[in-house]
Amino acid sequence: MMRELDPMLDVFIFETQQLLESLEEVLLQSEKDKNLTDEHIDEIFRIMHTIKGSSAMMSFDNLAKLAHALEDMFDNIRAGKTRKSPDVVENVTDLVLDSGDIFKNEIGKLSSGAEADGDFTELSDKIHTYTQEILADAAASTAASSGSAPAAAAAAPDSFAASSAGGNPNIPVYKIKVTFEAGCQMENLRAFTVVNALIDHCQNILHVPEDIDDKDSSDIIINNGFVMYVQSTENPDTLQKIVDSTMYVSSVSLIDMAPDSEELPASMRVKPASSEAGAGGAADSIKAVAATTEIKQNFISVNVNKLDKLMNLMGEIVTTESMVTKNPEVANLHIDSFERSSQELRKLINELQDIVTSMRMLPVSNSFHKMLRIARDVSKAVGKEVELTLIGEETEVDKNIIDTLSDPLMHLIRNAVDHGIETPDVRLKAGKPAVGKLVLEARSAGGDVVILITDDGQGLDRNTILRKANERGLTTKPDSEYTDKEVYHMIFLPGFSTNEEVTEFSGRGVGMDVVRRNIDKVGGVISLESTPGEGMTVQIRCRNHTRPCRIWHGRAQ
Repeated sequence: MMRELDPMLDVFIFETQQLLESLEEVLLQSEKDKNLTDEHIDEIFRIMHTIKGSSAMMSFDNLAKLAHALEDMFDNIRAGKTRKSPDVVENVTDLVLDSGDIFKNEIGKLSSGAEADGDFTELSDKIHTYTQEILADAAASTAASSGSAPAAAAAAPDSFAASSAGGNPNIPVYKIKVTFEAGCQMENLRAFTVVNALIDHCQNILHVPEDIDDKDSSDIIINNGFVMYVQSTENPDTLQKIVDSTMYVSSVSLIDMAPDSEELPASMRVKPASSEAGAGGAADSIKAVAATTEIKQNFISVNVNKLDKLMNLMGEIVTTESMVTKNPEVANLHIDSFERSSQELRKLINELQDIVTSMRMLPVSNSFHKMLRIARDVSKAVGKEVELTLIGEETEVDKNIIDTLSDPLMHLIRNAVDHGIETPDVRLKAGKPAVGKLVLEARSAGGDVVILITDDGQGLDRNTILRKANERGLTTKPDSEYTDKEVYHMIFLPGFSTNEEVTEFSGRGVGMDVVRRNIDKVGGVISLESTPGEGMTVQIRCRNHTRPCRIWHGRAQ
């Protein structure tokens, strides 16, 4: 069964990873601003809504339940108007980041072929409890600040009903009835998956039963089917195909409804057009809406293994072309037409080679944004305040280099926060701002990519490094004969650490050694400069390509 679902599982893993990266980025920005804006709440709500739907579709009910708890929390935050409170932002961020780590762990299990079998009931309950707390606080605050608040709240439903009465006559309305395969179980979650599949293609969706989050709704769906009323400018055949392609769907019927049909919910029902001119105007409006909602898909996701095979094949083509065009037996014939054709072939192959190579080039933004979370977690754990600035996120780097540099960047950021940047009280005594500055920068330099990690911390202490090196027997000449550069590069030696005790983040002497070895793997060079009391800069320089050697030889011949 799992073998049949492998392609879908791959898509689920990929899309969920992308969503989790976006989630982390939004949360960290909100925490930095100490405010959850309307845009941030809508984005987080959308992410959790999508994860909940796709998890339910794949029958990962534990993930769907956790995502549902987070979705409810943000829905209630939006309704409770509690997002301006800095402590709410901090607590919400911690809860969602903890949940994101759980999602990542479960996705890692799935990627390795294991089952996503974690039990997150305790965290889900914690999220629900906190949701009720912030709602209660918001209600108490509102009641205390205005005696007329209850009356205003009581008037809200009537106001909402008036604004939502009547649908848009310019958008067609359809009734879609879905039945699911007998014994598929969790029909309410299957119904949610159908709604989630249609949501990007419809301007409005109402369904019966109304509350599909309720487990009791499964019985209604089993007995009566799942009925949806949708307003959409999409071709009805497209809508039917979307629903029909959803897992566990047994049958689908789609009926075009009159806009004033009494069967429609009141919020979708409209009065008939009063004149032919009005009807004609509505038709024009439908065309206009359809034109604006048409979006071309310019990007596709490709398995990286296919790109590797394409790269290898490209290398073989270049080598073979060189063998044919420079074969001594052919070269001695001096055939003008053959030489012209071979030159044109070489030109096309070179262009193809450049395109194939560029397909593996990705912006470093994703890797850089992950470092924001690293800096945030370490700074909170060690009681420091750090602001990480990203520069050159749009710089494109070969995927192999990005993957290889992920661990080195993590260790360097951790070291900068844990070792380099001082605590706020120490910084203030030294005349520095309480918040430490950390800069992660990428830039292109010819055919190379250069990555810089700069901090304004205390820098490296030459005497401390030499003392530790002497204790471990790592020096081979008098201390005075070592240049500063030689001393500073001792921190890359295996097992070397200046920490007196082992902490959660450092002290074992493996981090910087890992940095050097990983950079060596891609033929890179690492160097550093340090000014005591002012900070340090680490530079990584790598050749920004992954072309097989045979490709370079082919061009050189």
